[in-house]
Amino acid sequence: MFKTPLLTFAIALVVLTAPFLAAAQTTTTSNMQTEIQSLLVRIQDLQSQISALLSASGSVTPGTAAMPCFAFSRSLSLGARGADVSALQQFLVGRGNSIPAGATGYFGAQTKIALANWQASNNVAASTDVGSGMFGPKSRAAFTHWCSVGGAPTPAPSVYSFSADPESGRSPLAVTFTSSAPISNGSSTFSIDFGDKSDVTPMTPGSCIAVTAIVGGQGGIRCSASVEHTYTAAGTYTARLIHNTCPEGAQCFVGPLTVATKVITVTASTTVVKDIVQINAPGTTTLSLNSTAEIRNEHAYFKLTGLTATTATIQVTPVGCWNWFPSDKPAEVVCMMYVEPIPPVTLTVGQSYTASNYRITVTAVEHTTATFSVAIQSTL
Repeated sequence: MFKTPLLTFAIALVVLTAPFLAAAQTTTTSNMQTEIQSLLVRIQDLQSQISALLSASGSVTPGTAAMPCFAFSRSLSLGARGADVSALQQFLVGRGNSIPAGATGYFGAQTKIALANWQASNNVAASTDVGSGMFGPKSRAAFTHWCSVGGAPTPAPSVYSFSADPESGRSPLAVTFTSSAPISNGSSTFSIDFGDKSDVTPMTPGSCIAVTAIVGGQGGIRCSASVEHTYTAAGTYTARLIHNTCPEGAQCFVGPLTVATKVITVTASTTVVKDIVQINAPGTTTLSLNSTAEIRNEHAYFKLTGLTATTATIQVTPVGCWNWFPSDKPAEVVCMMYVEPIPPVTLTVGQSYTASNYRITVTAVEHTTATFSVAIQSTL
């Protein structure tokens, strides 16, 4: 019975999409963004109407736990219009909150009252709270809890992206946190609570890019921010992305709110690093920046003079006299042999410096140390 309307909407979706995608190739960036946003709204309207047809056909019974989920990509308040408003109204009515006008797609006084009642009954916001009657991040989180399909909880996709690089490693561990959010949320600022009792730190705003993502309604302008933090002790930490108070006039929840989390695992460093390490080849050693490894049986030493996230720079020096090493006390008889130093060599993990009778290979690079293996000619 409902196959024809559904087919009509599917065809309409294709017809609507084609001219906008073609026009996007010849318009300016500003016009393109306007057309993309208009297209997203129309697509969401069609999706909402298809959901209504499915509900009317008996696929979904209004007022039960099995309700269609909607991926909200913005906060909603008085005056808002669109398919997301319709989805919110359908949800509120399905939960027994009266909206006499029905799911009109317009956020008016009736919707505000219904939303406030739902917030109060679910401990989202009291009627005296500033956020009462406004559908912000806290209300969306509560919606995620209630929203389900076929009785199984189905969370709506988060509009916030939050990443940490790396998420685990040995202490001290330097981690770069990055977040992004749609421009409606990115108009406010973000901070990070690193979870290790250090001060909450504001994120540094980054770039904004246009994102076309028709599925899920997450298209639009997304703005990024980042901050770096070093964990100095071993432990498991939960870092919180905090959406700060929005500027006046912005449509979002009023007050700082945790919108995403990341778990950071830091293990204790088991390597004791000395300024000068004496080894024989074959063998291994871990050096910190500006520390030295003496290859005693091969009459040479090398110093870690440079370190990046992926490379280690060493300064290799042959030993002119068999007992002339940086750690040795001044010899009673000074060796007069002069040996020219070898130029510094920068190596990535797996690369080697090879001399006539030994080879130095970088096996690991950490944030503050590098590990080397030394092989002799007989084992090469």
